[in-house]
Amino acid sequence: MINKFCRKSTTFGKYQKKNEKKRNEFLRHADAVTSEIKLTGKEVHEIVDNGLVTHLDEVEMAKSEDAEKAEALEERCKLALVERESFHTYLREIVDKGRPSDIIRAASELEKTAHELLDSDVTGVQYRPPYLSFTAADVSQLKRPDLIGRMTHQPGIAYQLHLSRTLRSVYGMSRPSVVCNVVAP
Repeated sequence: MINKFCRKSTTFGKYQKKNEKKRNEFLRHADAVTSEIKLTGKEVHEIVDNGLVTHLDEVEMAKSEDAEKAEALEERCKLALVERESFHTYLREIVDKGRPSDIIRAASELEKTAHELLDSDVTGVQYRPPYLSFTAADVSQLKRPDLIGRMTHQPGIAYQLHLSRTLRSVYGMSRPSVVCNVVAP
């Protein structure tokens, strides 16, 4: 009876060590899976951040180019207004204060200037803002839990890492995958 008990104790100890070894292997594997999930999430995050920065830069560039064009048009309009106001003031002075001979002498020059100002009409140049739009991605698709990958969890089942060229060639896998063998403890 004592021998039987000793054998059972030894077997029980081996059983316990085997379970502990499996548990440690599982924890190492779980840590590796956690790292891979985090790495994939980080890569997705970087892709989203880069897309965000790219689109925001495009908007800022469009605003900057538009500001330059709008400013140039505004300066052109201000200059044209100053020219016209100056000409109008000069014309009023000649008409109000000038003698008839002054008016006759300046008439051809005034007519020439008036035609130049009319020909350089800035009202024909209009502000045309650029077209800018954004079509958002379908974020309902991004909320799916398998965006970064698919997790398989089978409680109470032992696992084994299996990196097989045969599986990769049969299933067309481009990189090694984790395969779980169903073995009840």
